Amino acid sequence: MIKTFNEIFNNISPFLTPQFIADMMVKTALLFYISFYLSKMIDNLFPDVDETKSIPMIWIELLMQGGVCAVVAFLYRAILTQLGNKFDFLDDEMSALSTKGASLVGGMSFLGMQKNLKAKYKILKAKA
Repeated sequence: MIKTFNEIFNNISPFLTPQFIADMMVKTALLFYISFYLSKMIDNLFPDVDETKSIPMIWIELLMQGGVCAVVAFLYRAILTQLGNKFDFLDDEMSALSTKGASLVGGMSFLGMQKNLKAKYKILKAKA
């Protein structure tokens, strides 16, 4: 049992350095801030929820909005990777891992703020 805990600690110890934690916190805060405003803008690009629309139309709207969100989340990560490799104090491997973690948090917050997307999903779920 002790051996297992030692192996776990040895595997995660590179991520427990102050440099890595600070880098990931800065990247996450930056992404969250951008996500907050960009998410609202994208949510407003799509029509509000209308329960009178047909199921296929709601599906199309949901898939279109989800697709746009996926592209934006991918671009977040690509931009952050480029900036991270140039302006952080981590080596390339640790910078990439920090970017992945920050992108996960930023992407989840971005999708979580899509009120129209969530409402359309609830309608489809209720009608299923």
